[in-house]
Amino acid sequence: MRTRRLIVFFATLCSLALPIQVPGLQTEARQATSEETGAPVEVPNPMLLDVALVGDKVISPADLRKSYRKTYGDMRGFVCRGVSVAKVQVEKESGRRGSVRLHFFVTFRTENFRDKVGVAVTLLANGTAVKEWKNPEMVLGLTVSDVVGRGAMAAVDPVKSRVEEIVFEFESDASLRAVFSGQDPKLRIVVNVID
Repeated sequence: MRTRRLIVFFATLCSLALPIQVPGLQTEARQATSEETGAPVEVPNPMLLDVALVGDKVISPADLRKSYRKTYGDMRGFVCRGVSVAKVQVEKESGRRGSVRLHFFVTFRTENFRDKVGVAVTLLANGTAVKEWKNPEMVLGLTVSDVVGRGAMAAVDPVKSRVEEIVFEFESDASLRAVFSGQDPKLRIVVNVID
C-alpha cells in the first residue's frame, strides 16, 4: 500500500513538472523544455519568420560572388501545424544591362501526409517591403502529379519537402546595395496552413 502511495505521489509530481528528489539519490527529474531537447517550437497559425540577412559574422547577399550560395538554417526550429521552413539559400546573379537578381531557394517541409499552405515571402529593408512574392495555395506532401509519376509508391512514401525558387530583380548592383546598407534587412516568410 505504501509503494502505491509513493507511485501516485511521484506521478502527481511528474504531471506538475516539478523537480522530484528521491531520498538517498542525487538525481532530479522534471519535464524537459523544447530548448533542452532540441524539439521544434510550435508556433500558432499563421507562422511569421523573420530571417536576418545581415549580421555580425554574416556575409550580406549584396556581397555574394557569382555562383556562391549563402544558407540560413536557424528557422527550422519552428513548426506550425506540422509545417516548417527547413532552410533558405541565397544566390546572386548578374543580369542583362547591369541588373542583379537575388535567388532565394526556400525549402518548405511537412510532417503530415499532405498540407495545403499559403505562403508570402517579403524582402524588408528598414521595416518596409522592398520586394514581395506570394503563393496562396501551395501543396506539400502527396500531390496528383506524384501519383501519376510514381504510382502506388507515392502514396506509401510521399515527398514531404518542396523547394520554391523566388527571384527578386534589382536595376543595378547599387540599388541592391542600397537595400542591404539600411538597418536590419530581413526576409519575412509567412506560412498559413489552410488544410
